[in-house]
Amino acid sequence: MKLSQTKLLALSNHYIIWLKDSNTYIVFDKSNYKYFKKFQSSQTEVTYLKDTAHFGNPDLANQIYNSLKALCVPTSQKDIHLSGKKIKISGTKSCVFNYQQHSITVHYNAQALLDLIASKFFHLKTKVKTKDIIGSHSIISHEDNTGYALQNSLEQTWVWKKNQVHLLQGKFSFEILNAIHNKTEDDWIGTLHATTIGNGKQTVMLVGNSGSGKSTLATLLMYAGYDLVSDDMSAMLANNNHIAVLPAALSIKEKAFAAIAPLVDNFEALPKQYINSTKGQVTYIPPLPLKHPDQLDYPCKNLVLVRYSQDPITTTLTEGAEQTILQELITESWLAHNETYAQSFLNWLGTVKFYELKYHNNNEAIAAVGGLFKE
Repeated sequence: MKLSQTKLLALSNHYIIWLKDSNTYIVFDKSNYKYFKKFQSSQTEVTYLKDTAHFGNPDLANQIYNSLKALCVPTSQKDIHLSGKKIKISGTKSCVFNYQQHSITVHYNAQALLDLIASKFFHLKTKVKTKDIIGSHSIISHEDNTGYALQNSLEQTWVWKKNQVHLLQGKFSFEILNAIHNKTEDDWIGTLHATTIGNGKQTVMLVGNSGSGKSTLATLLMYAGYDLVSDDMSAMLANNNHIAVLPAALSIKEKAFAAIAPLVDNFEALPKQYINSTKGQVTYIPPLPLKHPDQLDYPCKNLVLVRYSQDPITTTLTEGAEQTILQELITESWLAHNETYAQSFLNWLGTVKFYELKYHNNNEAIAAVGGLFKE
């Protein structure tokens, strides 16, 4: 069994490999890359284990073999795309979202459904329709309220089960992104699970799992004078590897309210939404105006892994953590299944610097990240 290795990038301490068949990126410590090479050259598990025996770590050899074997099966689609299927909509309401003279009309049949997927964009709602780039979108309940569907003016339709609402939310954000930038899915390398802030010329991407503090830090940076380019979903353009502006509101969890509320006018009046038992209630904070409102994409050369500590610690910003950053960045991201784009993405990763930020003091964290714009 062999993987379809197509593209490889060597970083200082790691290899990143793109597998064409499954559109999967895997990260190997350079000291363990030899296991990958033996997997590719061995015909069977028996020969692989024999060939790696002299490496002296049979448990690691087994672990890597099983992980790589699982990747030999192409990954399944995260959503169902029903091209050309028209879903009849009855009794719908509509609203318009507008940004920088670009607008998108959304039709829906239940306010609760609109609240569920569009809370991040309520600050863009308007009664005046300006320039409709992509056309109307319809968000409806589907199959007797057992799932969701989204349909655009191109008659592309996506449907999801009830427990896949996060995919509906992501697709809606992606369609808003396309409308603002006058793009289609083919124009993007991918959407990265990261928050991006900038200074009007370049950006820094903040990476971290839920609860790491990246959205809270981004909010603090925004009120310290930096641009919020995108929160939680950073989209990369294929033509220049820039990160595109997505004017979604920041979602701030309750545990961060004490630090954020004093900075925001009418904080208590902002839209709120209960997410789940883990995240609890979040408040949506609209992005402040950009330094250059007409510039809608920026280069990014720094990735920062955010690690907030509830206990007082010394603030540190150190280079490294490549593997952790890459795994957290890629695992929850959508990346186009396109060989040219995969090479472009790897080329971009080869140009960026990787940092890990550990902090408790907010002002020190702001100063540390701000210092990256001076390099």
